[in-house]
Amino acid sequence: MSFYSTKIIATLGPSSSNKKTIKRMIESGVNAVRINTAHGSTKEYSNFVSIVRSVSKEIPIIVDLKGPEVRVKTNSEVRVKKGQKITVGFSPKDEIYFDKNFYQKAKLGGKILFEDARFPAKIVSKNKGKLKLKFLRNSVLQNNKGVNIPGLELGLPFLSQKDLQVIKWAKKKKILFYALSFCRSAIDLKKLRKKTGKDSVLIAKIESREGVKNYQKILGEAEGIIIARGDLGAEVRPESIPLLQKRMVKQALNSGKFSVVATQMLESMIEKPYPTRAEVSDIANSVLDGADCLMLSGETAIGINPVAVVKEMRRSCEAVEESVPNMVAMKLGNNVSDSITKTIFQLSKYLKVNKIVAFTKSGYTCQMISRFREPIPIIGLTWSERTLKLLQLYFGVAPLLLNKNQNMDSKKIISLIKKKKLLKKNDSVIITGNKSGQEQQSNLIEVQKIN
Repeated sequence: MSFYSTKIIATLGPSSSNKKTIKRMIESGVNAVRINTAHGSTKEYSNFVSIVRSVSKEIPIIVDLKGPEVRVKTNSEVRVKKGQKITVGFSPKDEIYFDKNFYQKAKLGGKILFEDARFPAKIVSKNKGKLKLKFLRNSVLQNNKGVNIPGLELGLPFLSQKDLQVIKWAKKKKILFYALSFCRSAIDLKKLRKKTGKDSVLIAKIESREGVKNYQKILGEAEGIIIARGDLGAEVRPESIPLLQKRMVKQALNSGKFSVVATQMLESMIEKPYPTRAEVSDIANSVLDGADCLMLSGETAIGINPVAVVKEMRRSCEAVEESVPNMVAMKLGNNVSDSITKTIFQLSKYLKVNKIVAFTKSGYTCQMISRFREPIPIIGLTWSERTLKLLQLYFGVAPLLLNKNQNMDSKKIISLIKKKKLLKKNDSVIITGNKSGQEQQSNLIEVQKIN
């Protein structure tokens, strides 16, 4: 069993659609996989699920729902020169069209940004249900790429018809992890949970102004967040992204929620065998910001070598993980779990502990210990498959599934962990967990030397 501090999420696609590649990606350091349902069909998704589960029953499969997004549709790649004007409609009958109709709300002079704002255009006229756009730089329009319309409230439903079909499919496949694109509010998440089930793990993708504005309430409803910097950079000033990322990651960390940094992390490796220095620095700084996970998108979905990408990201993460600072205020309060886990953090430093072993039903104990970003493996012992998969997304946690009839006797548990090669002779271990019977209530500290 391998131990990783920073977790890596890989998006599946044409380049990673076979068992050999997926197996090698997981062996190289992938902790969860993502299915981007903006592309493909449920038949293709079923193939991904089947392959992943044949390789690992424990790895989380995240279904990324489209949410209230707009995409451009075209039969073939369209190249546009700077200053050139083209007409875009809203019907499949049009050569180029948008998949959501915002004609009435579109404003003359307003901007439409294609593919994470790489290709900006200006609305110069409206006529007979179509928009004439003037492109502000040389551009390439490709089918089904994302579109941003800054400052325009489109009033789209938070789930598309395809999203509803995907949820129905995912529930049949017993998938619990859902990422909601363009999450606007906690209300969106509450409505989504009614459709996905109370045990579902909801991840809010923050990629719009509304998402940033309502971030704190969204964080309270979600199990985790994804900072989707591509679309977010089209909605807010790109130069504001680094500070927004630091703030959102820190708030998630202090709340015991996992955070994911995504988009363009190793973009150059879609076509090249090596990363840029800037990309390596971006990975390192995201880890130093306190992110639990980093997400690969096109790099593993359509890139030339998904396995090499994963290895590169793993190396870049490991180079800085021991330098991640503690960003949690250490003042003790009247919350038992908060105070217990802060005490464990202090003890681990004073006693030079090698491992922390935590019994947890919901995952809460491990989540609270993970906050401190101490470079000590946290072995999370649980009887719940949901918790096992949830903890795969937390920094520094190596989850282990116990038999439901497993006795909590320390000697037996230590013996089990040694067999998994997660403990060795002379290791100093802190054992913690919950013996109160109440959820989210850590109340045990035990220190042992492994013989």
